[in-house]
Amino acid sequence: MGSVALKGCALACMFVAIAFAQSVSLPSMDHLKVSETLRAAKLSLSEIMQICEQLETTSFDVPDSWETELRGRRVSLGNEEGLVIQGTELLCGGTGNCQTWVLGRSSGKWLTMFKDQAPIASAFGFQPETHSGHKNFVVAANSSADAENYIIYHFDGQFYRQARCYLVRKAQQAERVPCK
Repeated sequence: MGSVALKGCALACMFVAIAFAQSVSLPSMDHLKVSETLRAAKLSLSEIMQICEQLETTSFDVPDSWETELRGRRVSLGNEEGLVIQGTELLCGGTGNCQTWVLGRSSGKWLTMFKDQAPIASAFGFQPETHSGHKNFVVAANSSADAENYIIYHFDGQFYRQARCYLVRKAQQAERVPCK
């Protein structure tokens, strides 16, 4: 293949990559409200204790009261019911980003769907696309006054894992960036 053809191919690939990065479909993003307590999510005391035990293994700190610190919402993960749980104070940073978990039920117990620490996010959402029967989970995190980082997680059958990352600046298209 000639030099001109290689340059043309490289240029075409670059434009496809730019188009892909700009056409990413990010879902409506949300955060949990003060009223969305674990009790409001209709979780029993036994379930709350299971959840707190799970979160203790993947949180970056341990609050005095898990029940006071956490907010929760029941969600559809696609083929099963799940929970989204967010910290509110101790498990948050100064920019409004809080530790955020997705939990699923297995053998009657709520289990975290992140192998390691749960992501830090200002907002979350779910894409309609699924992997291993679960909707893709998306988090947004404030990174500066005019930019947010978005991470799309795919479910691998056991855990949610980072799949794609984007930087979104105010009034600009999403730019695909390497995941950290």
